[in-house]
Amino acid sequence: MTPHAAGRPRRPAALSSTAAGHGPSRRAVLAATAAALTVSAAGAAATQATAVERPIVLWGSSSAASYASSITDGFRVVHLDTELAKQLGTTVTSEATPAARSPEILMARSEKAAARLDFRYMGAAGMLPASGTLVLPTLDRRVPESGRSYPGTIDGVPFDLRYVPGTHRKVEIRRASAGSSVHVGVSARSRWVTDLETRHRGSTHLLWMGKNNIGDIDRVLADTRAAYDVEPQSTLVLGHWKNFLDTPGTAAYSQVDTVNRAYAREYGAQYLDINAVLTDPQRWQHPELRRYSIGSTPPGRQRASWGMAPLELKGDNYHLNRFGYLIVATAIAEKLRALGWY
Repeated sequence: MTPHAAGRPRRPAALSSTAAGHGPSRRAVLAATAAALTVSAAGAAATQATAVERPIVLWGSSSAASYASSITDGFRVVHLDTELAKQLGTTVTSEATPAARSPEILMARSEKAAARLDFRYMGAAGMLPASGTLVLPTLDRRVPESGRSYPGTIDGVPFDLRYVPGTHRKVEIRRASAGSSVHVGVSARSRWVTDLETRHRGSTHLLWMGKNNIGDIDRVLADTRAAYDVEPQSTLVLGHWKNFLDTPGTAAYSQVDTVNRAYAREYGAQYLDINAVLTDPQRWQHPELRRYSIGSTPPGRQRASWGMAPLELKGDNYHLNRFGYLIVATAIAEKLRALGWY
């Protein structure tokens, strides 16, 4: 059930008969009905307020982080998080991390994707340090390759985790505050678990993940599914778009199509095709963009025939500019309203 469906007014509870066997008076029935309707109206208003105030979280990599959005000169700054907040009147948090691949995004999103740390390494002897940092390998070699530091816990003790470049896929754990050493061995207790799932529970979640490892289609689809399953009732999956190098004949061109078709089958109404959004001439007619004649040149029309975004939306070879992010944010806001979530 979505958090935005207002309940029907409840019928007044049946009133017990009097000792003399008579039913309730008309005045009593009217009073009970009015009270029930007042309670129902208040509940509906509260539900509506909750829907409007429900926060949004962006999960993904550089496109979700609006990378390259500052390149378009002479146009206002547009970032997905701030633009969505403006259009929907709610709080939007970006947990997007440039360069992140789908396993890293899943590790940050889901407690079930915990990092399995090897506390046998270099004399760690299965112990959580009382303070400071420790560098360890992971048992399954999954690491957050972007280098971002993520908040989490190990056996309930707060530890941040980040990848250490040049260390053959090792991570650094940093204890948030000093305490006692704890023996965790190599077991379920030695896993690092993200704090971000709990922190953002109850939000609307936007998943735009997997373009950086689009060549591993099975991995992208599995990681997206696992991230979606954390809160499926309030998660929207965003499709990938063909960047300015993904021309027909390249591997990425067909890989994007394959992943997007799978997303459409898997998530139905809770999927938004971003490539279709960016190649829709009606979207180029956004009131703020109309004067720029997006897609009107021969190269623009050629790219549109290929199912690719026009050059006027280019920030760099891999990212959109402010025009592009405005189009995407507007489409997301419209989709969330169509779902009845806002």
